[in-house]
Amino acid sequence: MTETKVDLPQIELVTETSWISGHLARDQASDAANLVHVLNLGEYGLRGRSLIESGRLVDVLNKDQGYLSVSGARIQPLFPLELLDRAVAQVAVRTSEVLCAAPMQPRALAHSGGHGQPGAEAGDLARERRLVEVQIGPILVRGDLHVIPGSDPVAAFFQRDFDFVPLTSATATYLPVPQRKWVREVLIVNMRRAQILLAPASEDAAPETEKP
Repeated sequence: MTETKVDLPQIELVTETSWISGHLARDQASDAANLVHVLNLGEYGLRGRSLIESGRLVDVLNKDQGYLSVSGARIQPLFPLELLDRAVAQVAVRTSEVLCAAPMQPRALAHSGGHGQPGAEAGDLARERRLVEVQIGPILVRGDLHVIPGSDPVAAFFQRDFDFVPLTSATATYLPVPQRKWVREVLIVNMRRAQILLAPASEDAAPETEKP
């Protein structure tokens, strides 16, 4: 059987020291076509969700495999550190050290259903957007948290049984250099690393982006 070639999801991760972009490794973004090949199912069909097809990076993060493996990676330090400024074939990042992450193709890679995430499917509870600001290490993220109407956004953020929470229309600012900021349609933040969360009363427009 010929293995179907599927483009691996492009993602980016931010840690305390660096910004990393590349492709989610195939072993962590398994796709149904290659699973059929591995299992040698022949004429039998395979039904289920493919992480590559469904594109839920938040699911991969919350699966808690211990680390996230990125191939074809570009590592850019957030402060001068020559050792980290490089391109590598493969890099593994401990999941607990990821401050925030984003799919590079958000419409294809960040659709969300359950867990109270954006883009809930029909039949799920309606959600409303609540603006929040979260400090995670040296990063300040400002974006929309999707909650049940009338919910307290602070409780909705922290009272969850998984670590990574998606925010939409998000702006991230590197606090040591406030001019260094970038905007993402979806930014997934590590709730366990959050130090401060605010729910601003006004929803001022976020400034334009500058990629790190």
